[in-house]
Amino acid sequence: MRARDKLAIQLLVEMLEEQGHVVHQAAGGAEGLTALAGLRAIDLVFTDLGMPGMTGWEVARAIKARRPTLPVVLVTGWGTAWEETSPERRAVDLVLAKPLTNAALRAAIAEIAGRRPPLGQ
Repeated sequence: MRARDKLAIQLLVEMLEEQGHVVHQAAGGAEGLTALAGLRAIDLVFTDLGMPGMTGWEVARAIKARRPTLPVVLVTGWGTAWEETSPERRAVDLVLAKPLTNAALRAAIAEIAGRRPPLGQ
């Protein structure tokens, strides 16, 4: 993993933790999917589009195949203009462009939370 990628992950983790979230991080897609299998109390997954070994699209599809209601946010430096109907785009709940800001993260989390049904439904 490139130093720039490690820094981007660390910044995302720090921003989320500063907002009061508990973060589980992985160095890549396969590691993240393995960790996810052992964690039931996950509310949201952020995945980068460009990763070694697996793309963010592949990670999102694998997550949705296992846990269809778990929201997945794709983070990318390559823009956010994908067709809503494309198979790749349907695998994620939201696409965020880099560089991320605290405000963008808060807005994304609020948007995802607003899509969920109330507890007990």
